[in-house]
Amino acid sequence: MRTSVTKLDNWQECQVKYRYSERRLKEHGYVPSGPLTSGSTFHDSLERALMTKNMKDGFDYTFSTLDDNNRFRPGVLRMLKDVPEWLLDVEIPVAEDKLEVSYLGNWQEITIVGKPDLWTVKDYGVVVYEFKTCSVKGKSMLKKLLNYEEWGAQPTRYAWLLQQSYDWLEGMPFYRQHILWSSQDTHIEGKEILISQMAIDNAGSDMIRLAEQIEETDYADIDPIHHFTPLCNWCDFQQVCRGWLTGADVDGIISEKYYEEEYVAH
Repeated sequence: MRTSVTKLDNWQECQVKYRYSERRLKEHGYVPSGPLTSGSTFHDSLERALMTKNMKDGFDYTFSTLDDNNRFRPGVLRMLKDVPEWLLDVEIPVAEDKLEVSYLGNWQEITIVGKPDLWTVKDYGVVVYEFKTCSVKGKSMLKKLLNYEEWGAQPTRYAWLLQQSYDWLEGMPFYRQHILWSSQDTHIEGKEILISQMAIDNAGSDMIRLAEQIEETDYADIDPIHHFTPLCNWCDFQQVCRGWLTGADVDGIISEKYYEEEYVAH
């Protein structure tokens, strides 16, 4: 079984979100729209710009992915224009596509894959950058989102994958830094925060535990559990979730809200 840091985050955040993002929508051949389309296009565009050290490559990718009539393109372009110059100067130590760690689960081999948005080695340690996007306006709300405690889990999990993948990082301190872009406002940057080795070790144990939960529910065909948190307000699948809970036409909701014929998945 192959899983990823993002998939495990989705599972921990809400098993229903995981099932819809990883199974239901894919089974129907639908592509989620809305914030998910905007965020993924921005991430992919920025990734190309960081690899080539040229923002033009990021803009070109957005133009080639979202056409003139796509309502999400202006927001993505706004966020790309708001990328700080210093980010392009960050040195990328290894140009590998993804990190992979494999181990034997209860029924099969499980491989956890992941790719940090950006990471680098400085003279005082390793910094793992985490990029987030939203459509929130107003600095106070953006700061509240930036400091959301659960967001610290993902870069800590990437730190564990990095330690497992590269022996030469052993003994180096790890730091995390979040950068939040909004399609409605200017970006804000969090501070570099030291990640304790205990937190990194716990992140690895948590990922293994979560992966084995997914493995078990897949084999036993157990119904997913709803997790009601403040993040429900920003979830890409909240309309589907409400429909499921109220007995509405879920397939109709998916067809209407989560599919754009002109958008091509990548």
